[in-house]
Amino acid sequence: MKKTDALWAAAFFVLVFDRALKIAFLKNWQSRTIELIDNFFSLSFTANSNISFSLPARGIILENVIGAILIILAALFLREVKAGREAKAFFFFLVFIGGASNLFDRISRGFVVDYLEVKCFTAFNLADVLIIVGVAGLIFSLLRPTKK
Repeated sequence: MKKTDALWAAAFFVLVFDRALKIAFLKNWQSRTIELIDNFFSLSFTANSNISFSLPARGIILENVIGAILIILAALFLREVKAGREAKAFFFFLVFIGGASNLFDRISRGFVVDYLEVKCFTAFNLADVLIIVGVAGLIFSLLRPTKK
């Protein structure tokens, strides 16, 4: 198996694990907190009706904007695949699947299920991690000098 195949499989696994954790927190753990690092990091259900880092934006306009961004990301992903730029395609894929997972929550429930909490900062989920890693990878790939 190629190294890139392992990365694609890992991204898919993280997406599936994110969906499973969201379901688990919704069904069984809404009132439960699991301390992972005392007074710093825990697993705890949060219904986030805002956008990333709980910035105040919500509603049908936000959902439409996110949907449009996902369509653009899918097109950029396909362009990079077609051009043989697998690294960039992978980063677009990460942002796309993370955004799609959160948009699914937002449309089906009216909020995003967050379950990772950093005390005095924010609550987030694995889909958010995929988005952040994807965006960081895209920024890094844009700033890196191209080979001629």
